[in-house]
Parts: sequence; C-alpha cells; structure tokens
Amino acid sequence: MNYAASAANIDGNLEDVALNETKAKRYFEDTFDEMMESRIYTINSFQTVDTGDSVPHDITAKASGYVANITVEIPAVNVPLIGQQSVNVPMAYYAIVQSVQLD
Repeated sequence: MNYAASAANIDGNLEDVALNETKAKRYFEDTFDEMMESRIYTINSFQTVDTGDSVPHDITAKASGYVANITVEIPAVNVPLIGQQSVNVPMAYYAIVQSVQLD
C-alpha cells in the first residue's frame, strides 16, 4: 500500500501532494497480484481519505491517503467427500499519500 501511495504521485511536486486514486489503485492491484501469485483475493473497496477520516483499526487518518479493504481466500483443509475448503480473511490497509522529489 505504501508503494502505491508513493508511486501514484511521482511528479516531483513536494508542496502540493495530490491524491490520485486511479493510479494508486492500479499500482496496488499490480503489486498485490505479484505478492499473491495464485491465491484468490477480492478488492472490496479502494478509496481516498482525508485528514480526520476514520480508517481501519478504529483510528483517525493523520493525513490524506488511501484505504483498501480486501478479502483473501486461503485454502484450509481438504474434507473427504466434500472437497477443498477455504477461509476468507478480511484485510484493511491505510497509507498516507506521498511524493518523491525528482532530480
């Protein structure tokens, strides 16, 4: 999530760090695809948040950024006569928008 929050805003402008939800979501999805390889996951929501908004884990956003809520399916056991069973694990991420100074 931190990578997505930074990569979506590499324009060198440190004074006006803008939110770019479309780019951040794309970077988040691409990175998560690489990390998860063959696992099944669903992005339930991906949105921008402002300072003071409620974010995961019952905290308040200290700065503008992004929140992603996903569900990851994890194979659990193979039950005879029923087949493979899995567990769905909800996850939530928050990252503050960032920028990188270009040389």
